Amino acid sequence: MARLQWSVIDHDLVPKAAYHYLRRAFAPVLASFRSDGDTLELWVSNSGRDPVAGSATVSLAGFDGTVVVQASVDVKLQPGESNPVWTLSDVPLSADRYAWVESALFPSNRLYFAEIKDLPVSGGSLDVAARSAPGLTPHG
Repeated sequence: MARLQWSVIDHDLVPKAAYHYLRRAFAPVLASFRSDGDTLELWVSNSGRDPVAGSATVSLAGFDGTVVVQASVDVKLQPGESNPVWTLSDVPLSADRYAWVESALFPSNRLYFAEIKDLPVSGGSLDVAARSAPGLTPHG
């Protein structure tokens, strides 16, 4: 019988998907985007006890594979600090684009400029081929 459980590890101590999401959400250093009109900011927050310093790569790209902007950003924060570390202005932030940041300092993050259901992704296709393997019998 299936039932709802709030555990994040199973009985064999194997982490479930929720464990990985919680680990990311409670990371001591987090990056997030803020958009306002045609202005995009990258904020980094350090809730840890130690200062952090390093770099991050920020990208604004399209779902068609084009890279509109890519920049390397220096990140330096004291404990308890939250600051904007990068700003981009006067570039259309439309539904066919997304922002992405990655760094060794924090989990990667992204921002879509529309709800997922409204993103203009192209239609996909699936090609399937079935092959017979020795020792297997087909089920009818």
